[in-house]
Amino acid sequence: MSKSISELADSIPSLINSLLEGVTKQLVSFDPTQFPPLEASLEKVVKSAVKETIKHDTTDRLRKHQVFLRNLEPEKGDSDSLEIVCEKINADAPTKFFRLKGEKGIRPLILQFTTPEQAIKFIQQLSKSKRAQNFPFPSLIARPNYTPEEEKVYHHAWAEACKLNDAVGRKEHVD
Repeated sequence: MSKSISELADSIPSLINSLLEGVTKQLVSFDPTQFPPLEASLEKVVKSAVKETIKHDTTDRLRKHQVFLRNLEPEKGDSDSLEIVCEKINADAPTKFFRLKGEKGIRPLILQFTTPEQAIKFIQQLSKSKRAQNFPFPSLIARPNYTPEEEKVYHHAWAEACKLNDAVGRKEHVD
């Protein structure tokens, strides 16, 4: 074993020399005008990554304050209808809201709350209130405002729950 270690130690200088020769050949043939300066490219990449991270972080924090509300009829006007819903479910009214564009039928709303806790309370209170006999908006559906990736997972889980419900013949796996 000591013989193989000494042979390896003896071969290291020749390996280093051949490596240096290869690097030297590449440096001689290198044309720096073909590539932008590394510092400039690296700076652009870092700036872009930081901007993208800040954008995603801000969007994620904003989404935690939002509720996706479906099936609110716009007959009385969104403001009046939301005021009635919030009063009936005993939850704080949203600070801002808007309808999403592009969907046919009743377009869903995005509700913006001051805190994530208010958004969660709205969803929970609506779920409880829908079970009451005299609730004026039984078809409302509220959920967190998911990212597109989260929404795919949500829809997949919902479809699985519906299949399980169909198999047992009653609404057991979703509420």
